[in-house]
Amino acid sequence: MEELTLTTIVMLGLIQMLAQGLEAVTGFGSTVVAVPFMAMLTDLDTAKAVGVTHTWLLVIYIVIVSWKDIVWKEFGFIVLHAQERHTPVCR
Repeated sequence: MEELTLTTIVMLGLIQMLAQGLEAVTGFGSTVVAVPFMAMLTDLDTAKAVGVTHTWLLVIYIVIVSWKDIVWKEFGFIVLHAQERHTPVCR
C-alpha cells in the first residue's frame, strides 16, 4: 500500500460518502461502486482496503444503533437458510 496525502484521504472519503448515498437510494453495494473511482486516485489494493474498512465500520455502527430493532429470530432464520443454499464456486 502506498502512503496517502491529506488531499487523497479527503477525496477517498468524499467518494465513499457519495457511494454510501447512492447505496441508500438504490440498495446496491457502496464498495462495489466506490472502489473503481478510488482506484483512480490510488492503487487497487489501497482502494479495496479503504472501501471494505469503511463499510465494516458503517455496518458495525448501524448494528449498534439499531440493536433493539433487530428481529434476531428472523435474522437467524435467514442466516441458517443462506448457509444451506450456499453453493461454492470452486470445488
